[in-house]
Amino acid sequence: MESSPINVKRSGWIVGVLAATGTLFVLGFVSSGFYASAGGLVIAGAVAFFLGSGAAAVVDSRTGRNASIVAFYLVALLAAYLLILPAFDRSIPPDIQRRGPAESSVEEPRRRQKISARPSRTTETRLAFARTTG
Repeated sequence: MESSPINVKRSGWIVGVLAATGTLFVLGFVSSGFYASAGGLVIAGAVAFFLGSGAAAVVDSRTGRNASIVAFYLVALLAAYLLILPAFDRSIPPDIQRRGPAESSVEEPRRRQKISARPSRTTETRLAFARTTG
């Protein structure tokens, strides 16, 4: 019996994307300052691009295709980072922090009546009037 070689299709771009993600992950642990400025983002992106496309070139011979996929992936990550980051920076106004979501509307909230054990003057007046007339 002769064994035929199995034709395995190697996907270098997957290795490149994983290597780029791992590089960004390691850079985040080494120095989180890379993600605090535009220059740091450029440095982190360049390191991730070169390591990711280099790892993809080792696995697959289509280096241009793999490098473009890794570059697109890094641009998509940068766009998501820049769009999501401002959402975490928004501070909540103090009047909304005290109230629940149902009461924090645009309209002015109604004044709450104070509940006490002693009836209000209006209630006392009504009771006195009911006793005299009834």
